[in-house]
Amino acid sequence: MADLTPSVAEGQTIIEAGGPSRAHNDSGDPMASGSYSHNSKVLSATEFNELASCIRYLQEVRAYLPLEHHVEDDTLTAIESGSVHTNSGSGTEIVTLTLPAPVAGLNYRFMCLDSAGIKINAQTGDVIYAESGTDFGGGTSVESVEVVSTIYLMAVSDSEWVMLSVTGAWSVT
Repeated sequence: MADLTPSVAEGQTIIEAGGPSRAHNDSGDPMASGSYSHNSKVLSATEFNELASCIRYLQEVRAYLPLEHHVEDDTLTAIESGSVHTNSGSGTEIVTLTLPAPVAGLNYRFMCLDSAGIKINAQTGDVIYAESGTDFGGGTSVESVEVVSTIYLMAVSDSEWVMLSVTGAWSVT
């Protein structure tokens, strides 16, 4: 993964035109070197570099998809976008997961690991579109009881989810 975080040397000036941050010092001179300001919090170059190091670490960690095994019904949140959800360990009851309100770009992966099944519901008024031959059919939920079936859903608008990838048998209702 490319490192997109900046690095600052002591005494180096940072100016971000048009952004919420700018370099300054106690004299108020925006061209002076030595510190970095963001939302009225002044960071020294050392503090800034430590923060940048933390950002690099989080970029590396996020390279792995978070995995959550659900044993009971749950409602997903937007912060969980990009994660994988299973019904592993759910026993004899189907696990129903409810998607958050769609915002273009939110995406989730699901895997049925228990034959009791996994069901994914959209919010009231939202639609999940699935490819059916050459036509697209839509519904408010998708469900599978086939072990190791997977589905990848992405929000494409404020009311629509689309299946980007499907393996195994899923029904759309």
